[in-house]
Amino acid sequence: AAATGTWLPLSNTLAITAVSPFVGYLQDLFGRRTITLIGSVVIIVGLVLIGTAHTFRQAVTGIALSGAGAGICELTAMAG
Repeated sequence: AAATGTWLPLSNTLAITAVSPFVGYLQDLFGRRTITLIGSVVIIVGLVLIGTAHTFRQAVTGIALSGAGAGICELTAMAG
């Protein structure tokens, strides 16, 4: 049980590092405002999934989505 619990923060961190290389390029293509809104929507969808999760897999997926959205928003905020 303790080994599976480490997937919650790990999935968040992995999702942030997965989207980080692409955020600047996507901002150049679509604009900073659009990418920020997409990141915010991804965070919201992830939080809804976490809040309604019935299984551990659903919780890990929700946290990973929230991490991806957070990575997008963090890098957009630094660029602004």
